[in-house]
Amino acid sequence: MCHLELLEARQARKHTLSVLLVLALSVAAGAARTRSTPGELPQSPSGTIQGVVTVLDQQKEPSPLEGIRVELRGSSQDSQPLATLTDSAGHYEFTQLPAGTYTLCVNQQDFQPFAQAISLDATKSSVVDIPLALDTVVEKVEVKERAANVSTENSSPASTINNAQLETLPLAQQKFREALPLVPGVIRTLDGKLSIRGASENQGMLQVDSAKTVDPVTGSFSIPVPIDAIQTVNVDKTPFSAENGGFSGGLTTIETTPPPSDWFYKVKDFNVSLRGKNGHFVGISQATPRVSFGGPIGDGKLTFSEVFEYDVRRDPVRGLAWPRNEIKSQGFNSFTRVQAILSSQQVFNADVNVFPMRTEFANITALVPQTASSDFNKTSEKGSGIVRHLVFDRLLQSEGETSAGREHHNSAITGANYTFALAGEEEVGPYHCFVLEATPKRKDKYLFEGKIWVEAQDFAVVKIVGHPAKQPSFWINRADFVRQYQRIDGFWLPYRDETSVEVKIYGRRIFTVDHQQYVINPATPLQADTGSGPDD
Repeated sequence: MCHLELLEARQARKHTLSVLLVLALSVAAGAARTRSTPGELPQSPSGTIQGVVTVLDQQKEPSPLEGIRVELRGSSQDSQPLATLTDSAGHYEFTQLPAGTYTLCVNQQDFQPFAQAISLDATKSSVVDIPLALDTVVEKVEVKERAANVSTENSSPASTINNAQLETLPLAQQKFREALPLVPGVIRTLDGKLSIRGASENQGMLQVDSAKTVDPVTGSFSIPVPIDAIQTVNVDKTPFSAENGGFSGGLTTIETTPPPSDWFYKVKDFNVSLRGKNGHFVGISQATPRVSFGGPIGDGKLTFSEVFEYDVRRDPVRGLAWPRNEIKSQGFNSFTRVQAILSSQQVFNADVNVFPMRTEFANITALVPQTASSDFNKTSEKGSGIVRHLVFDRLLQSEGETSAGREHHNSAITGANYTFALAGEEEVGPYHCFVLEATPKRKDKYLFEGKIWVEAQDFAVVKIVGHPAKQPSFWINRADFVRQYQRIDGFWLPYRDETSVEVKIYGRRIFTVDHQQYVINPATPLQADTGSGPDD
């Protein structure tokens, strides 16, 4: 029994010693692992990340950027990001970095964001160049609908002149054109044209009872409506409305007086200005009598009104001797309006305006006497009335204006207006002529392009053949003319004008002007008018 207990005690001591030996060996091994080798020091963080920040220039070459903020962020959320700015060479550098994973970031205004992950060893240097790209400029415009406040007032209201004002205004002539310059914003230019808020007359529009009545060729106000037939005249300087399309200037609207329901008549301005000299009556200086009447016809459903003006003028020209110093004008203006009541909802209106005018000695001046002047009057006409009005009447008017020197006076056949080239020699009737090719130096409807026949002895123009340098009218596609001259008592004077006009819609038409009945007066000394002419 005792022997068995002694054996168990020995085994327990052996087991205890084994455990103690194992523990001692474990402690020794841990100490060996923590002991440095002789001469070795513990390692410190020495990793580096560096590079250059660049952007592509206009030549697509990389260009360094200075002052760019570069950030370096560690993988741990608790680590603080490092930041630096690039130098003048665009270089950046992060030093003393421990090993690990980092993110290199650049967020600079006007450049696209940059981010790149980097794995760094503690003993190595990593070179990472950063190529930045310019950011795309994007503009955002947000439009929101909002109810606008519509103004019920016109910023530039129309100016209105009624019939009572037209009759009492101190006008030089009893014409509605004379009253328009009294409206603010309307002025009369030196050549007699109207300007409405800076726009010329031919850029505006004249409406008579809602009908457009401007000249289709020049755009000027060509319808002389008598004052007594006008109810109101409205001048709208800003007529920005779709219904008034077709012009860019002011709008002048005339509403005529409707025919009366009762008979009436008026007689006005029968005062005649007489002209006298040395106590004797020598003629009429000016007279513009006006008559208006109208009333119902039948049962009253048809009414009419008539306004008639007769105009006689003798305008003296200073510097010429009396009695051959007057420009004589004579004509009348008739405006007839008829109104018919067709039903309770239908009314028919018809207006007829006739205004012929004849002018004698139209272009006389102190240097051009009556014997060298021109008279402009139609002796006869036939053919399409529309063509005569739109084309031939304008040609005749242009001839008068050019001859009178009122428009386009710089249209003489001189080197200032044309370039000439000798084309040869020809016989024109009994005259031996040089032929010249004339090329205009500017585009002007009062200049021409063609040929000139010049008489070899007198060097006078015998014939001209050509066409206008500029299209004279919207209605005329092309106009070719032949002008011939004749010599009478040593003077070369116009003989015949023939113009072939190609009119839109109506085709080709021929316009002929014969110059006849020249009277060459013998040379007599002229006495200058020193103010002792006829007394008005």
